[in-house]
Amino acid sequence: PTRRSSEFLGAEAGAEVTLLLPDLTARLAVLDFDTLPARRDELEPLARFRLRKSLPFAEEQAVISCQALGSNRLLAVFADRARVDEYEDAVEAAGAHAAAVLPSGLAALAAHTALDDGGLLLRADSGCLTSAFCRGGRIEFFRALETGGAAGLDDVFPSIAFFRDRCEADGGSVEGALLYTAGLDAALTARLRDETPW
Repeated sequence: PTRRSSEFLGAEAGAEVTLLLPDLTARLAVLDFDTLPARRDELEPLARFRLRKSLPFAEEQAVISCQALGSNRLLAVFADRARVDEYEDAVEAAGAHAAAVLPSGLAALAAHTALDDGGLLLRADSGCLTSAFCRGGRIEFFRALETGGAAGLDDVFPSIAFFRDRCEADGGSVEGALLYTAGLDAALTARLRDETPW
């Protein structure tokens, strides 16, 4: 990194920054339990136990962060420690310190209040399609899919169908729901506009 990269980060020596990782670097899971422990320091071991067989790398290499979503639902974000270290080392070499680290799609979801409820986010970036939505201000679905190129209808349709089904569950309706897109091909965006009137 050069002096210019430090300026790009807006970093003074020792400045704290928020580090946004590519969505494919980390994975998210929404875990349901009968009840969650009251103490925050007990959430990570609980998530580790539940995820230990599904981690795509050795459990001891996992960095996991958790947030309670109510009394029985847990949001767990996990990544390979070595991959996260690469990004944190680059930030430190540029003169800053990563005070917070999170997937960029999760940051996008949290950045817009319209996505708190009734909106599906489809975000394409660098061969990755991120699909996410919240209901009642809580994350219901988050998926990062490697597309290898431009996202197509086959990539986005399963998320749209799942979102519609969740909206219609328990007698609800997809009416009033919104579809937010970023980075999708203009022709695909136009087709989605035509085929999803909501």
